[in-house]
Amino acid sequence: MKRKSLTILLIILCFVAIAFSQPEKSSWDGTAYCIKDYLKVNLHDPQSLKIQDTYEFMQAGEDYLQRISYRAKNAFGAYIYTDKVFFMEKVYGKRRKYEVYSVLDYSTFKAYLNK
Repeated sequence: MKRKSLTILLIILCFVAIAFSQPEKSSWDGTAYCIKDYLKVNLHDPQSLKIQDTYEFMQAGEDYLQRISYRAKNAFGAYIYTDKVFFMEKVYGKRRKYEVYSVLDYSTFKAYLNK
């Protein structure tokens, strides 16, 4: 009985450790908060951001990738559809554990993977 309960406890601890090692994401649309922070700083009109599709995290070593497609207004006020892959790295000593360090268009990322 003790061995079984110890095994269950270890499995639960492993799942908790994995869940907390990923970037924090919104429960509303699944977008990582560090990506939303990045977009707020880099979009022409951050208030116009409309997330279309959010994909699951992909792990690359200690870094994570997430593909997001969204619409936002450009300088002329027209909504532009954008599909990007955001690369996130762990940052210590800040409120957010991860930050975006690189962004690629999805078509460029896909072409890179197919080489």
